[in-house]
Amino acid sequence: MLAAAQARVEANGGGVSAFAKNSVGSQRLAAAAESQDVHDKRLWTALAKVTGGAGNSTSLVGTYEQVADGLLDYVDLGVTTLLIRGFDPLEDAKSYGRVIDLVRAGVKDRRPALAG
Repeated sequence: MLAAAQARVEANGGGVSAFAKNSVGSQRLAAAAESQDVHDKRLWTALAKVTGGAGNSTSLVGTYEQVADGLLDYVDLGVTTLLIRGFDPLEDAKSYGRVIDLVRAGVKDRRPALAG
């Protein structure tokens, strides 16, 4: 994925989109990505470094169980909605089902009141 993103940026002249240049959120993400590639346990930002923080350029990486655990850390912080997207919608959707099941089970274990 990273190599493909780098090739695409280079093919487009190597610049960052106007959206990424003007978006405060993209600027913050790009700055965080410049400092390190992995934040917290699972948040990988190498794509954000390449794209200047434009678009969906962060990923949770690891096994299904590790990704679910990473998402549950966000639930523990109070996050109530998780947006999961990928690069290959059909194949990714198959994997998401497994992660979602693990997150639901984890929510029941961590916060029984939220599981209902």
